[in-house]
Parts: sequence; structure tokens; C-alpha cells
Amino acid sequence: MSNSAVLQAYLLRVCFLLGLCFLPPVLAEDWLSSDEEFSFSPPLSAPARAPRASRTRFSQFATQGDGLQRWRSELSFEFERALKLGHYIRLDMKSRRFHASDELAEAAGGAYHENEVEELWWQWSGDSCFAKVGRQGVYWGAVDNSFALDQLTPFDYTEALLTSFTALRAGQDAINLRCYQNSWQVEVFVNPRPDLSTITHQSGEDWEALEDSLHEEWAVRLQWAEAGRDIALIWARVEDNLPTPVFNAQTTDFDLAVARYDLLGLSLVQAIERLLVQVDVAWHSDQLQAYTSQTQHEWQVALGLEYTTSGNHRFNAGVWHYIAPPLNPGDNGEPTALWSFSWGKGYFNDELDLSILGQWGGDPRQGMMTGLADYVWTQHWSTRLALSYSNADETAGGLVNSIKREWSLSTELEWVY
Repeated sequence: MSNSAVLQAYLLRVCFLLGLCFLPPVLAEDWLSSDEEFSFSPPLSAPARAPRASRTRFSQFATQGDGLQRWRSELSFEFERALKLGHYIRLDMKSRRFHASDELAEAAGGAYHENEVEELWWQWSGDSCFAKVGRQGVYWGAVDNSFALDQLTPFDYTEALLTSFTALRAGQDAINLRCYQNSWQVEVFVNPRPDLSTITHQSGEDWEALEDSLHEEWAVRLQWAEAGRDIALIWARVEDNLPTPVFNAQTTDFDLAVARYDLLGLSLVQAIERLLVQVDVAWHSDQLQAYTSQTQHEWQVALGLEYTTSGNHRFNAGVWHYIAPPLNPGDNGEPTALWSFSWGKGYFNDELDLSILGQWGGDPRQGMMTGLADYVWTQHWSTRLALSYSNADETAGGLVNSIKREWSLSTELEWVY
């Protein structure tokens, strides 16, 4: 039997065993009728990890699949503290080692280190306002796993996507001011020097020149909230997170350019007992059309449903409708829909957390499914095991293609102090 066949047989056995874990019984009493209340009760016992002012974390992460290898180590440090009444600081930094067999190290020609500051901000809070200054992320969309409105925080595609897109978001140096008045809230965001999304750590001089040419970003968000309903209006002037190949008539060649555009958006969340109905609608002006010198305005719409049972099973489903960019010169961008589904549940006072994330659709067709088991053994040790299956065309781009096709198995051992 070939090595490939042995690997596939092994992964299928692992998939079967994980499938037994990821299908816990949902009893009839987990689903409440419409006249029962939804109560969030704290756990009876203390969590496995007590909060600390600082936390040091070391992890070893590996992924093996057909044509996919990740082998990396990470050392991170987090610190947060209230300096005095109304003042708060947070630091989150990490150093990653990409070993020689890691796919990014192979592309770079050998093993290497990468140091990053994820968060570094100071926050001041008053009676009705607060301000946050420093490296941070801003997430204004209501529909999970869609990004019609979440345009202010770029992605880091060197991170592994398992069951949460949060790990792929990269903070930026910005100023965020928010004020409250009764049911109203106003938020202002200013980023003097935006960054592009990270695809590789060896981006080159052309990529750095594109980032240096970006202009400041700003956004305003007006929100009104009452019991069971949340409505927000957004107006932003932003730079695209990725460059677009456009035609240069002078050189009769293609150059990389970054779209600068206005974003107008509406976000709505409606609670119907245990069910949350979520809607994001966005209008993007002056979108660069790939392989041409033209621009056009585009609409994006995302719809989502979120439901939590009395047994704390967390279900989420949604669809994101957008214009997929053309893959080749002469093609036109096509309207496409990306569907998503996720589930999560904590067991044994949240010492074991199981979750699933699935996405499919797009143009070209693409899809993926990942099941993750995260278990906290002691106050200091935990492990994660994830089984992923993805199926995408060779030319498929975007978020899903950041995970390779076919089966892959990821493991992580983590030590925290």
C-alpha cells in the first residue's frame, strides 16, 4: 500500500472517531418552548484557568495533509491591567518559529522567526465615553464568517484557520472613540497608516511600496439599541485589504493597485427569544475591476441566524453574497454566495470545547469543513486536535483556499502560565 493510501486510511479512522465526539446527544430538554425563559447561569465551579494580569504561552503546532505541512512553534506574552480608575492597558505579543518543513519556510528557502505585536493599547473610560489608542482590531459586522462590513481590520493568512476567523485578523495602530447617550451610541475610528493583509512574510519591496502609498482610514458608526433589537449605520473611507491587478495603458502591462473607496453600511440584529436574526448590507464605491482600468460600485449582503439551546449548544448559519473577482484577463466578476455553518459546545465546566466550522459556495466552487476538540488538562496544559476536509478548484482564491484541499490533521500542544 502506498504512503498516500496509508495516510488516507489513517485519516478516515481519525475522522470516524472524531465524528463520534462531534455528535453529542441533543436531548429534548435542550430545546425550550417559546414560553420558557433563556437564562445565562454562571458555572457552579471555578473555571480551569483563573484570570491573571499576565500570561505566558508556548505552543507547538503541526498540520499534515496531502501536500500541506505546518510545523511551527509560538511563544506569546499577554499583559493587561487597570492602572487606575478609568485607565486600562493591554499588550499581546508573540514570536513564531517556522521550522524548515513548514510550507512557509519552504517557500522562504529555510526556517525563520517572525515577531509580532497583536495588541498594544491604552483605554480611558469616562461616565459616557471611552477612548482606545494603539494597536487594536475593529469588527462591526453582525453576521459571523462574513465580511461585508468588516473592512477595517486586515487578515493574516499565515495563521491557520480552524473553526474561528478571529485568529486570522491582524490589529492596526488606530484611535477609537465611543460615546453613549441613552439608547444611542456613536463610535469614531481613525487609522493614520493602514496595512494590507499578510499573505507571506517575504512580501518584497513592491508590496511594501504599496503599503507606504496607502492613505489614512476613518469610519463613523451610529448605533441604536433597545431590548431585543440593535440597528447600526456605518460610513467609512477605507483602503482595500488586498491589491488588485489593473491594466496600465502606458506600459500595456498589469500593475498592482489598491482601491480607496467609501463604505456605507447597515447592520441589524433582532432577537426572537433564543434566536438571533442578523443582517449586514454594504455598498462599496469605486471597486477596482481586475485586469481592466475601470471601477464600479458594488453591493454586498450577508444574512445570519444564531441559536443557543438551554444546554448551551451554539448553532450559527449564514450566507454572504458578493461579487467574486475574475481569475483571468477578459473574464467578468460574477455574483456569488458563500454559505457557512458553525456549532460549538463546552463540556465538563468548559474544560472540553468542541466546535465545527463549514463553508461552501463561491466562484469557483469551494468548500471546507473543520472539527476541533480543545481540552484543558490542567491549569497549565491543554491540547487541540482538528480534522479538516476541503475541496476547491485549483484556481480558487480567497479565504477558503488558505486551507489546502483534501484531508488534513492539525494538532497543538499548549503550555500556559
